[in-house]
Amino acid sequence: MTRRNSDIDSKREQLTAVEKECQTLRNSLHEVGTFSTSQAFGIVQNTFRTAMKKLEVQVNALHRNYPDCQEDLDAVLLEIERMRTRFLTKLEEYERLETFEELLDVGLELQELIINQCIDL
Repeated sequence: MTRRNSDIDSKREQLTAVEKECQTLRNSLHEVGTFSTSQAFGIVQNTFRTAMKKLEVQVNALHRNYPDCQEDLDAVLLEIERMRTRFLTKLEEYERLETFEELLDVGLELQELIINQCIDL
């Protein structure tokens, strides 16, 4: 009987060690997921900031260099502001996504939309 009890105790110790290792791995995966989701959001946010900044700089340079076109360029600046508002709303929605797959898919779509609309404008 004592050998059997010893075997059971040994198996329990092994099980406890494996459970601890599983918990450590779960924690590590959670940390990687958190890091990755924040990185994904940061990349999309950076794309937005860069695109908006480039648009504004280009239009402001045109504004300074072509004073006779200021009325048309003012309309472009208004459209840039509307675009900024639309994308800020989309970024807020994007930030609320929870799964990494959604963040990747929606993030790539959002980046493409930002870039294409800035080019079109």
